[in-house]
Amino acid sequence: MFNENSHIVAVMETGNVYSYEAYKELNKEPQWWHDLMTEERFDPQNLITLQDPKRPPRKFDYRQVKDPELINSSGQQKRTMDLINQKKSELLEQHRKLGDSL
Repeated sequence: MFNENSHIVAVMETGNVYSYEAYKELNKEPQWWHDLMTEERFDPQNLITLQDPKRPPRKFDYRQVKDPELINSSGQQKRTMDLINQKKSELLEQHRKLGDSL
């Protein structure tokens, strides 16, 4: 039974959830990278920590709630996409000018 003090992990490939202790004892120590319920192979680097009582939860910055101009889930994501689109436009313009000069 999980509670607020349980260290909980999930196998990304299958979505199954286990206590970290079970994962450590049955997968990590024997180097047996198979889901405990389905026996499907998984990559241990894809293990997802859902809850770890020894690590405080991360704080998220919800700037998009404060800034109505940010339509994506992340302000940084929108700025990055704007830069990509700007560079793409510049490259297309350079390509067009090169084509015109030939």
